Amino acid sequence: PLYSVFVVLWSVAFLRNWDRHCAGKAWHWNIRLERREEVRPEFRGELRTSCATGLQERYYPRSKRLLAFAVSSAVTALMLVLAFFIMICSLNLQGYMQEHVTTFEKMFYFERLAQFAQPGAVFDPDQTKYYGVFAFGPTVLHVLAIRELNRFYSFVA
Repeated sequence: PLYSVFVVLWSVAFLRNWDRHCAGKAWHWNIRLERREEVRPEFRGELRTSCATGLQERYYPRSKRLLAFAVSSAVTALMLVLAFFIMICSLNLQGYMQEHVTTFEKMFYFERLAQFAQPGAVFDPDQTKYYGVFAFGPTVLHVLAIRELNRFYSFVA
């Protein structure tokens, strides 16, 4: 693992250095390599005159960018908390959360959900009734809930 991290860092550093070297040589030999960047059609911004080129360019103000970043971060954090809560509920339904554990783990123990995983209950992992199919119920519910969250997040994003 350490070697692979080294290779990744070395390759990034090498490519950055090589680009700088090529740009230096192009400047020294008086070769102007102009790369014209195309503006994405979805990009919305105000037109302004560039200080560097004197041409019109689209500009999106920093304040609006920071606001969009803050809203995006808040929505992402909310979705992660919701996904974490669904996972905790699923673990309770599967019987992985126990009442007699550390105080930190007790925060995630929901007795109303964990009772469904008790011996003889609907989601009992050791059941033999109906070939134990109901034991997979919490997992299926978890997968469906995460799929719906993914759809919702894709819609919001």
